[in-house]
Amino acid sequence: HSERPSLSAEAALIARLKLTAILVGARPAAVIEGYYTHPLIAHQGEAFGTLHVAAIRSAEIVLSGPRGIWTLPLDGNAVGTAAVSGALKEADAVATHL
Repeated sequence: HSERPSLSAEAALIARLKLTAILVGARPAAVIEGYYTHPLIAHQGEAFGTLHVAAIRSAEIVLSGPRGIWTLPLDGNAVGTAAVSGALKEADAVATHL
C-alpha cells in the first residue's frame, strides 16, 4: 500500500502549483503550472499525483488530496482546509457524482 503524504509535503506541492487559465466549454479544463516542467491540462474528475480535481469554477479549481481540500485561484495563492470533515464529505460527494 502507498503512504499518504504528510500535510507539509502536500502543502509544499500545492504551494508550487499555479493556476494559469481555465478553459470553459462542454468539458472545462484547468491549466496548471508547477507540477511538470510543462503546463498540465486537467479536467474535473482527473487526478495527478495524489491530487484529484474535484471542481473547476470560473476563477478557481478545487483539489482534494489525502490530507485536505485545496482551493487554487487564478492568482495562484492556494487556500487549504486540512481535513475538515464537512469539506471532505462535500468533496467526496462531488467525486462520486463525476
